[in-house]
Formats: sequence, structure tokens, C-alpha cells
Amino acid sequence: AEIGGRVGAIVEARRALAEGLRALPGLGVYPSEATFLLTRLPDGVDATELRAGLRARGVAVRVFAKHPRLAGHVRITVGTPEENAVCLEALAALLPAG
Repeated sequence: AEIGGRVGAIVEARRALAEGLRALPGLGVYPSEATFLLTRLPDGVDATELRAGLRARGVAVRVFAKHPRLAGHVRITVGTPEENAVCLEALAALLPAG
């Protein structure tokens, strides 16, 4: 039962994080069954610069700058609800207002 509870918590955290990401202007979120979300950044947002700004706020994301089909995308790992809230606040502060 404990594993099932943890899986349920991760699934719920992923759903809430995806919903929060979709609410940010210009972000696209791909469907995911994994413990991370692949997110398309708004046009004109440099993934490497965004990663640096997020890192300064204590948030780590994976950037695929050398992968031509994934340029302009970041991979965000699902964390605890508190970690996800920090991530969403940092993204809201760093991304253009739309």
C-alpha cells in the first residue's frame, strides 16, 4: 500500500505541476506518464538563459540546447508540492508576461 500511495502522490503532483505550467503564458506541456514534464518555452525565450535564472532561484531543469528538435524545451522533474510551487513561482518571475 505504501508504494501505491507514493505513486498516487507523484501522479497528483505531476497533474498539478502540468496544470500550473499550462497556466503560464506561452508554455506548452507535453503529455507525460513519467516523473518529469517536457515543456516547450515561449518563442524568444532562450532555454540556457532560463536555466541560469532558475538555478539562481534554486530550481534545476534539464536543457537540450544541442538537440535540434528539442531546442526551446526544458525538462522539469516532478517534485513535492512545495518544490513544484517554487518552480512555478520562479518560472512566472522569469518568463515574459505574455
